[in-house]
Parts: sequence; C-alpha cells; structure tokens
Amino acid sequence: MKVDHQQTSFVGGEIAPALFGRSDIAQYEYACETLENVLVTPFGSLISCPGTEYIGGTKHSAQSTNNTSRLLPFVFSRNDSFAIEMGHNYFRFFTNGGTVSA
Repeated sequence: MKVDHQQTSFVGGEIAPALFGRSDIAQYEYACETLENVLVTPFGSLISCPGTEYIGGTKHSAQSTNNTSRLLPFVFSRNDSFAIEMGHNYFRFFTNGGTVSA
C-alpha cells in the first residue's frame, strides 16, 4: 500500500546522496533530495530564484575574433541598478530592459 507524505517545511535544504535513507537524522524529515531554482526561507517555505532577462548579444558577438567581455552588476541605490558590459576599450550600461544611451 502506498503512503503519501506531505512535507510542510524545507528548512533541511538539500540533503547529500550519502545520507539518503538515514531517517534517524533529525534534519532528514525536513530535507529534499534535489532543490532546483528555489531558495529556502528561514521559515521553511520555498521561493523561486530571481532570474535575468536576455536583452541582446555583446558588442562583438557577431565578429569572429576572440573579443571577450564581462558583465558586472552595479547597484547605485535601492531604486537604481545597472548591468555593465565591460569589453576591450568600451563599457555599455543596461537597465530596465534596455541599453542606456546618452
């Protein structure tokens, strides 16, 4: 006979494979085998991870040369944040789903 178990808290986080079946450990009752794209709150509930949005390719993405670039977060204040694309001799700034232009 199959018995369903309702898990009401996830404060145990993700449990290591070496501990599968170790129901004698107190944390085992509140842990999961796999947690993907979620964060565990201190109260035991799960929330989805915030993600990013694809705005466009890098400045040199269409060229065949090996021009690498780096994406950096920049938080100016609680209400103003930017993503900065840093490449060879240039910076590009992104915010609110678009490129910042002067």
